[in-house]
Amino acid sequence: MLLTILGSSGTYPTAANPSSGHLLQTSDTNIWFDCGSGTFAALQAALANHFRPDSDDPLTFADLDALIITHLHSDHFLDVYPLYYALRFGSARPASGRFRVLCPPGTPDFLAQLFDKEDTTKLHEVFEFDVMSPDSEASVGGVSVQFMLMDHPVDTFGLRMTSPSGVVTYSSDTGPKADLAKFAQDSDLLLCEATYQDDTQGPPLHLTASQAGQIATEANVGRLMLTHIWPELDLAVSKLEAQQFAGSIPVEIAYAGGCFDIARGKWVTERG
Repeated sequence: MLLTILGSSGTYPTAANPSSGHLLQTSDTNIWFDCGSGTFAALQAALANHFRPDSDDPLTFADLDALIITHLHSDHFLDVYPLYYALRFGSARPASGRFRVLCPPGTPDFLAQLFDKEDTTKLHEVFEFDVMSPDSEASVGGVSVQFMLMDHPVDTFGLRMTSPSGVVTYSSDTGPKADLAKFAQDSDLLLCEATYQDDTQGPPLHLTASQAGQIATEANVGRLMLTHIWPELDLAVSKLEAQQFAGSIPVEIAYAGGCFDIARGKWVTERG
């Protein structure tokens, strides 16, 4: 099970780091979850290094099993628009005809606000929307995906993704009131937002790195990876604050372009 970080910048993209977006891959499944600004380009670059079974052809976005949108804040969904136009007007087509999108309630109508009548009609021809609800579960290829409502101003789903090769839990955006520790219990990897540091803590719509470390300990996860860190913060400080509460659990920083082998517990690519 491989996790590629397409982007991890909290709230807005930077020159070197797109907003939130990730690619989860097993031997038979490819899932794009969250698609913030800049992640569609990063996705295409990442897929160019992976090939179709029994073929020398690299994967394309049309080969993905699904896109999961965790919530309708811009830094988590905006690149669904370039995906739409690439699928509508480009040559790449999913084998099933429509591209599967798992999403919160109201997503199709929300996306259609930027479209004219023709695009709104085509939206449902391009995408197959699976509208999820709290505590629901879906199968995406060989991966089982559980959804849990997080502590955030709009409907926001945390994800627990399980395959024979491992379990990854993703917090998406959340404040401290969600029972993320229970949801992530015994995961191989907790990909957890850590927007704030102890001395830069804002409204309780997000977590601090220390809180992420505490959750990792309570959940007994194999490894903690911090993401959605406010762009102006020192990543080394966030890692240190999380590690103080994570104890013996290793703490990683999600960096754009990094590919992490979850079973082996190590980065496949090196920073820079």
